[in-house]
Amino acid sequence: RIAGVDDGHPRLFEVVRHLNAAATLVGDPEERGEVAALDLAAARRARASGAFAAVADYAAAGLEFLGPSARVQAPRAWFELALLRAEGLFLAGEHAAAEAALGDMLEKTADREGRARVFELWAALDLHAGRLRSTIEHGCLGLEALGEAPPRTAGIPVLVEFLRTRAALGRRAPEDLLALPALTDARVRLALRLYFVILGAT
Repeated sequence: RIAGVDDGHPRLFEVVRHLNAAATLVGDPEERGEVAALDLAAARRARASGAFAAVADYAAAGLEFLGPSARVQAPRAWFELALLRAEGLFLAGEHAAAEAALGDMLEKTADREGRARVFELWAALDLHAGRLRSTIEHGCLGLEALGEAPPRTAGIPVLVEFLRTRAALGRRAPEDLLALPALTDARVRLALRLYFVILGAT
């Protein structure tokens, strides 16, 4: 690892900016991977602090460090950086660029959960832009990528699901529900987020 630097470094942004400025001097593949990981950490911290334009910049720099073969040689790092770059563009108001980035990711992403995460972000972008029909379409495509059935929007099936939910809850008080263990299954959490974004457009 780069000596004394990790994702919790108090001056992470400053360190990463210097490393990015010296990108042409970092030739060792392992070191370039380490800098890309720091760019990923900086992008995440920038997102948490609301510095949305910086999110895309750090993520783009990380992708540059990984190089053109990253999708094959470092698929997880490539995916996280590419998705953060698209999110950063979206949050900074560059919607057309964000959609182009998401479309490129879909062409290059084969695993189901990865595709679902791309559709989740695209649906959120649609919802923010007021494109409700596209929100539902992208949300449903995300659910289908996970192998989940898209929600039904009207009629008897909705009433049936409502009654099933009421039966499952029984007479438990809200305090009882809050005391239940937290949901940890990442796939189920992703499916729920997709249902929620679809609900926001209905």
